[in-house]
Amino acid sequence: KSGLELVKCCLNQDRAEDMIFLNSGKLLIIGNKLDKNGKWQNLYIYDCDSNKSDFLLSHAMSYGYKSESEFKKFLYTKLNYIGTNQCIDWVGDTIYYTCTGELKIYKIDIKTRGLTSFGKKTENYVPPYVTPEIEKAHNEKKSQIILEARSKMTYVMDIFIIGSRTIGLVYVGPLKKNNGINVMMQFYSCSGDYIK
Repeated sequence: KSGLELVKCCLNQDRAEDMIFLNSGKLLIIGNKLDKNGKWQNLYIYDCDSNKSDFLLSHAMSYGYKSESEFKKFLYTKLNYIGTNQCIDWVGDTIYYTCTGELKIYKIDIKTRGLTSFGKKTENYVPPYVTPEIEKAHNEKKSQIILEARSKMTYVMDIFIIGSRTIGLVYVGPLKKNNGINVMMQFYSCSGDYIK
């Protein structure tokens, strides 16, 4: 595939938040895409040659919910207000995925579809929360108030693989002594053991 053809494949996706080029014209995508049963999927591999999607995680599963009804409650009461940030990386046949505020990494085996998760919440972790003030600012599109509120919470920013053996997780949270932002990192082995 030429670079232009791959870009066209990217643009044909419903709504992609992050994507990685895999081998032989395939894209690993985080986004919103309906499957043939009308169910929203969040993580999938898109084959540019066949124009087919291989779904790995539903929207509900990607946020740790087993049912669509539980996820929809979370979506309408929390996620819509705190926002989303989802990150992916991969090595071999394994995908690592993380999302807003969880400090949890999902490990997905592409071949077996096995799904496990791991993570360690530290003393610096402040889970995203919703207050009436945040809801009001969101509904009135007052972004400065929302940004100030979010600066008091923990948000995942990135995940990356180092040398096929170590996973780095980058997240931000409040500095306890002043109103600044603290950028932090965690390191795990690819099997999920917390390193530091």
